[in-house]
Amino acid sequence: MEDRRPMSTSAEQATEQHLVAAAVICRLFEYDERRLRQLAAEGVIPTAQRGKYPLGATIQGLARHLKGLAHRKSETLKQKQEAKLDKELRKLDIEIGEMESSLVSVEEMTTRLSPGLVAMRQVILGAGMQPGDRDALFASLQKILEDCLTSSSGTKAESGK
Repeated sequence: MEDRRPMSTSAEQATEQHLVAAAVICRLFEYDERRLRQLAAEGVIPTAQRGKYPLGATIQGLARHLKGLAHRKSETLKQKQEAKLDKELRKLDIEIGEMESSLVSVEEMTTRLSPGLVAMRQVILGAGMQPGDRDALFASLQKILEDCLTSSSGTKAESGK
């Protein structure tokens, strides 16, 4: 288990006073010496003293710097994800609007179909069919109408793809 007790003052002083060659820091963090000098110029880490860096302060500075980079990257990713979700939501809103504008209510559909069905009924009644044949035909027509009314919204959505 990791010991998370704060360093004693004398340990802190020893770490701060312990200078490490730039090459060691470069190996540890996979930086080149030019990048270390740049980070020192930006104030992220202390400046080198005769090509050596104070170990404790340098590691703390690099840790804060890397944590900040990770946080910014996380925020950027979050913003991109939110923008993508917003775009998808706008697209869905448009699709829903288009679908809603093409829907017809059952009452309106019935109003539209009723005159045609009445006319069909009159033709069938005048065709001299036997009563049993007419009943079967009416049942078939009624089923066709019910299917039409119940699946008209699904048919429109599928045909729009």
